[in-house]
Amino acid sequence: MKEDDNNWPEPDRVGKQELEIVMGNEHISFTTSKIGSLVDVHSSQDPEGLRIFYYLVQVIATHWLFFMHGFFYGYLGYEHEYLFKCRS
Repeated sequence: MKEDDNNWPEPDRVGKQELEIVMGNEHISFTTSKIGSLVDVHSSQDPEGLRIFYYLVQVIATHWLFFMHGFFYGYLGYEHEYLFKCRS
């Protein structure tokens, strides 16, 4: 594993961000304090590793949001379409 979180800011009272990856028998966990902006990333002791973590978490969160939006509204859309056809 190339990256580690040893030089990242420790979680504090503001909160933490955590990413756990499980692949087979291997379990990897990354933890850092809440990242408010890229300024926090650039001012850390490991800006390159923290930048990768920051963007990875942003991509995962965005995809999760789009998945849930499509699942929820897609499901309701089909349900309402079915109800309207039955009433005709």
